[in-house]
Amino acid sequence: MLKLGLMLLMLSVGVCSCAQTKQLNNLARKKCVPCKGGTPPMSAKEERTYLKHVPEWHKSSDNPAKISREFTLSTFKKTLAFVNEVADIAEQEGHHPDIILNEQSLRFDLYTHKIGGLAESDFVMAAKIDVISPNEQGRSTPLSSAARKSAPVLSEVEKGSLLRGLTGWRVVNEPEVRLTRRYVFKNFEVAMSFLNEFMGEISPAEQNFELQLFYNRMRLDFYSKDVHDLTAGDFNAAMLAENLYQKYKRLEG
Repeated sequence: MLKLGLMLLMLSVGVCSCAQTKQLNNLARKKCVPCKGGTPPMSAKEERTYLKHVPEWHKSSDNPAKISREFTLSTFKKTLAFVNEVADIAEQEGHHPDIILNEQSLRFDLYTHKIGGLAESDFVMAAKIDVISPNEQGRSTPLSSAARKSAPVLSEVEKGSLLRGLTGWRVVNEPEVRLTRRYVFKNFEVAMSFLNEFMGEISPAEQNFELQLFYNRMRLDFYSKDVHDLTAGDFNAAMLAENLYQKYKRLEG
């Protein structure tokens, strides 16, 4: 009887898993359809129904009008490749997730800006992301560097002096001390081009950063988690970003 019970339990789990995979694939095969202004967002009941099809996604803690999923892959190179795969699909579908990227993890947020909430297209895009998501998950140890740990903290006078050479950058405390700047690009494609070129110029193993991309608007932060303050490395990274951004602005004419 016990063996029979275990066999039935395993069979039911398998059936459930297959059904869930079928629902995910069916959703992923759909196209993202633009919403018209004035269209009401999904009801809470509709959201719960669709979330069952993409169980790795959840309502965002930052904004309950969004759904989110976080990924932590074994290398930053794999993370960046995955970001670009998702970006290609987003361009094809005309529906772009918010991208929150740092040296250790990646998060996608989805919602429909035009209606200020969730629509079916958000769940379709979530399913498409799930279908192409890498099987491997989890970075075993935090990235850290002996050089970064021993880097001297800058004085307030030094920070002020370096800031004068960085147009648009400022120092904030949220919660750690960060050097931050907001950029606006011509479109999503140009923003992704900047993202890829800049990530080729810095070493994520040596530099704490957070990049948030909202279609063509980007926020870029640098900070030194190991010393809980700013170091010369943070300002050097900001200077690299600034020089690259100015190059893009010149190209735009």
